[in-house]
Amino acid sequence: MKYTFPILLVSLLVFTGCGPSGLRVFTVTGEVHYNGEPVDNAMVQFIPESPDGLGAFASTENGGKFVIATQGATKAGALEGEYRVLVTKTVAVDSSGRELPPVEEQEYSPYNMPTNVRPSGPPPMKNFLPEKYASKDSTDLTVKVEKKPNHFLLELTD
Repeated sequence: MKYTFPILLVSLLVFTGCGPSGLRVFTVTGEVHYNGEPVDNAMVQFIPESPDGLGAFASTENGGKFVIATQGATKAGALEGEYRVLVTKTVAVDSSGRELPPVEEQEYSPYNMPTNVRPSGPPPMKNFLPEKYASKDSTDLTVKVEKKPNHFLLELTD
């Protein structure tokens, strides 16, 4: 019986919108282009300028298109406010720095490896976009999410 009130209080907060599901987010879509070409399979991060803001993230798909999401929100979108934008495309590379195919496309089986060879860990990773877009201190990309559907074209250059 001593736990009834705390459980009731938490349930009330969650179901009335005072918990994470009560976040008021606004639709944010966009496209990422690098030197005029769409960038697939990149990570887009919105870093809030406000200290009490929440970050948001997305992964680009075909044509460099993305839809932003905020952790804890019940629908896709971002909170109203100003953000610095980070964009990276980090992929596994071989020893010469060439991009490896995705794991599902590789012909790998632990059963066809020589017994004296053991994997030495994950392959090295490389960001294929300019490093300035990987840090909030160096990126020049900024956006302002407003109380409406938002669409941003993020143009990356060397």
